Amino acid sequence: MSSTPSIPPAYLLVGPETGKKGTFIKQLQKKCSDRWGDSVEFHRFYPFETDGGQALEVLRNCSLFAEFRIVMISQAEQLNQEMVKAVTDYLASPSPDALLILASSENRVHAKIHTGVGKEHTVMFWELFENEKVQWLEDLFASRDMDISRDGIDLFLDLVENNTQEMRSAAGLFISYLESLQIPAPVRIGVAEVESFVYHSKQENVFTLFAKLVLRDFPGTLEICEAMRLAGALIPAPFFAGLLWQFRRLLSLKELMNQRWLPDEALMKTMVLGKKAPVKGKMNQRVYLTGCERFSIQEIRRCITAIQEYEAQTRDMRAELHPLLIELLLYRITCKGGQIFTPGAYSFGLAGLNLPPL
Repeated sequence: MSSTPSIPPAYLLVGPETGKKGTFIKQLQKKCSDRWGDSVEFHRFYPFETDGGQALEVLRNCSLFAEFRIVMISQAEQLNQEMVKAVTDYLASPSPDALLILASSENRVHAKIHTGVGKEHTVMFWELFENEKVQWLEDLFASRDMDISRDGIDLFLDLVENNTQEMRSAAGLFISYLESLQIPAPVRIGVAEVESFVYHSKQENVFTLFAKLVLRDFPGTLEICEAMRLAGALIPAPFFAGLLWQFRRLLSLKELMNQRWLPDEALMKTMVLGKKAPVKGKMNQRVYLTGCERFSIQEIRRCITAIQEYEAQTRDMRAELHPLLIELLLYRITCKGGQIFTPGAYSFGLAGLNLPPL
């Protein structure tokens, strides 16, 4: 028999870092392929597909075409009690020619599954620390002869999900965009380049949404919000972080304008949380100057407060209600200048929902 290390009957992979988790699964697949060659089957199931026991049937039944089978059940935290029992029964007497992978973005699943798999085959994938994310991105860009500033990294991280899978995907698109510009190496990347990429990505995002918000165009913001939702881009953490960053920069510009700085000078002096964040690019500058015209300094401050309040509320609400809460925020910004409004003044069809105070 091959000297390849033995494969345990099951692994439990938990935690939010999907990038490293995906790499671990690929390594398991390679380990199995090294031992059994091309005759390895891979099957993925989700909780709603397991009620009939299909996943366990694949694990227990030999295949005519495969010497070894890998069965992965994603979102394992959602397994019902019946499936938890079926899985633990299987783990008590597993098939010798199959590997069960139970994966979850949560930190824990049902206690019986943890016990059945065992501590030695349970792997936790924690989200990267901030310094690790910075170093990871610096190394990635450096490998393409690109130098990204810390401010550029901070903005980039605000706009993507904080796991290496999403970061790698977004960074890959960003690198392709920069290479299309044919900038002589080494390429220097700052806030302006990150913003330019977002504006030219041909997808609705928190930056194109901000351009509608400063026009106080409520129907327009709803259209962009819906496009983001359909594209899977309406993710609370980067959505609120991106809005907050832009309104803070708008506040900086408004304060400078109130201090009688000329527009061209003020646009180059804006800051966000003590860091330089100049507004570059004619289109981007028009957006911010429009925001200064349409919003008073008090309204901008109220909008910042509203964004922070609504972001906190999403943590205590079911995910399916997040788009509705975001619509309320868009209304509050565009139509009320960030002011608290009386529930019921504009319902969005939310009658009967137990929403937190606005």
